[in-house]
Amino acid sequence: MGNSESIACERVVDGRGDMIMLRAGLVASIEKRPYCVHYLYCQRDLIPMVSDIDRLTTVAVPGRTVSQRHAVAKEMIESYGHDTYVNLNNCCLEHEVKYQPNVSLSRQELFCRALDVEFDPNNYKVKFSSEEMAFGMSFLSKLNLPIIGLHIKPAMIWRVYPYMDWLIKVISRDIKGTLVTVDSNFQYKGRRNNVVSLLEPDIRKVWATMSLMNVGLGIDSFGCHAWGSTGVDIYGIFGSTDPEIFLQYSVKTAWAPLTKLCPIKQRCWYKQCGSPNDHDPLKPPKCLSVLWPTTIWKDAVAKLDLYDYIKKPKQIEKIKLHTDKAFVQRVNSIQITPKHSDSIAILLLEGLGGTTAASDYAKKVYGFSKRKSYLFVRKHEDLFLDNPYVDGIECVGDGDYGDYLSSITPLFEATIVAKTGLGRWIHTNGFKPPIIPNTILKSAFDDLPNNTKDLEGYGKNFIQVTNYSLGFFSNKIENYVYYMGEYDGLPRNFIVVSNGVDIDHRGVSQTKSWPLEYWHQLHQYIDFPLVQVGTEYDKKIHGVIDLRSKTTIPQLLYILSRSVAIVCQEGGLMHLGHAVSHRNVFVMRGPTAGNFYRYPGHYCIDSTVCKTCYWDTPNWWFKCPKNMGAVCMKSILPEDVGRIAMNELRRTGGYK
Repeated sequence: MGNSESIACERVVDGRGDMIMLRAGLVASIEKRPYCVHYLYCQRDLIPMVSDIDRLTTVAVPGRTVSQRHAVAKEMIESYGHDTYVNLNNCCLEHEVKYQPNVSLSRQELFCRALDVEFDPNNYKVKFSSEEMAFGMSFLSKLNLPIIGLHIKPAMIWRVYPYMDWLIKVISRDIKGTLVTVDSNFQYKGRRNNVVSLLEPDIRKVWATMSLMNVGLGIDSFGCHAWGSTGVDIYGIFGSTDPEIFLQYSVKTAWAPLTKLCPIKQRCWYKQCGSPNDHDPLKPPKCLSVLWPTTIWKDAVAKLDLYDYIKKPKQIEKIKLHTDKAFVQRVNSIQITPKHSDSIAILLLEGLGGTTAASDYAKKVYGFSKRKSYLFVRKHEDLFLDNPYVDGIECVGDGDYGDYLSSITPLFEATIVAKTGLGRWIHTNGFKPPIIPNTILKSAFDDLPNNTKDLEGYGKNFIQVTNYSLGFFSNKIENYVYYMGEYDGLPRNFIVVSNGVDIDHRGVSQTKSWPLEYWHQLHQYIDFPLVQVGTEYDKKIHGVIDLRSKTTIPQLLYILSRSVAIVCQEGGLMHLGHAVSHRNVFVMRGPTAGNFYRYPGHYCIDSTVCKTCYWDTPNWWFKCPKNMGAVCMKSILPEDVGRIAMNELRRTGGYK
């Protein structure tokens, strides 16, 4: 390309983000050829992305589809008689299709290559008018600092992040300042007073406002590119559909981690979940549907060093994501004695309730091999105090199974990898595990958790099915605890209640949560004092003795064991009830009704208006799979729960 008089550039493909990425090439080309007149043929609604570039003439191209616009642009360019024509429609796609999934050049670099210029990440040079900047300053001046932006919705449905509402709650709960949601069609209607929606339809004013924020988080769309091009640090919530090199900006950038649950474990370019056009907006690709909001926020805080933005920086420091290197150092520090080397390692990464299952597996291991187990769990080591079948415990925190296995397995003759419902042996040095006749269970392990509901067909509790998959043929469920603390000042007779589901999700309401207004009414139908346990994130229930966040795990176990009954949802407290051998556990269940999450002897109060639906969709626990607003849990009335519990306690004489 020489110094011709007129250069026509055609880009009639959709995408504000792509138009921002194109800016660096256009600016470099104009600077390299100052005597040429540059024309850009594009859609009318994309012109604001480049309207501030000096010596660039934009021409709006009509048409509903890319092919229609291309035909119109070609005719317009030919009629004008430009000296040079540059087709910027396919220069990126051709390269990406050829080299996927190992794409080595960003779209910014590909645009520059097509324009025969060098790529410079500082060359976006976005300039806003005084009116645009005044709008942004006026909007943000009313908000508390720091200001974190969150771009809500992408243009393409296969890039939709399904838990955006929950992510808003997670971020706004932790930050000192204000969270600004960026989407002209999204109005935040929650109760957080530090969440503000930016609804301005003028995209230039929106962009100017975004340029004044402290940091930006967004899905693969306009937001990340708008922040990056104006010098704002960015965190991309991208799935496996696009390569990390898309964020080529001279600011601090970070990337949501690829999930280990996706079997392809790399940027797949839609190959794992089908073509983009196949995606249902309610069923995003697996890589996005298992990126939990808490994981994203912790990762963003750590990678972008946002600890100064947090209300309790020391607390957030404790929940930094573990790196494999850090974990290896911790494992290497374990004093493996000859006695330990004879142990069987059990890797179980679950929440509070699921972690109790390790006690059962350790006892089964001892019964088979007469060897104790060395446990690797996320946390809650207090569950295994004085356990005669446990030789040692290491809490590994956040992370996935693949992050730890390579470090654990060389230390032991055999390792059990246990998930909810299935387990797998990894053995070395001649150790022979039990014979496992069912090869179907072996192959099903890799598909967890999406195939969890299929395991209902065995008619057993998840601990029983896991034992079967490991070759332990016992129907006994022995997830017992062997040590309890003490807690003074309890009533002589009382019932324990908890409206929490698990600790990690910090009080977020799920489809298996009983409505809070029902919890508030429960004390009217119970003849005993109610003692509420749980975390600080669980909502307080009316008419209870409040012990939320006031007990250790051993003290909680003691309180459960001393109670007349336990009333809870399917969740952590249900598992602890069985762990302390309580005979009066009443569990309200909706999406997870069935045998898989049922302990023998528990009184399950199941909904009858709907069928079990857990894992019918990837985000079943957050959004009702049948789009019925979790009517199953709403159909379980407080008067019925009180009647069932009191009648059963009178029948069995369950008073202390």
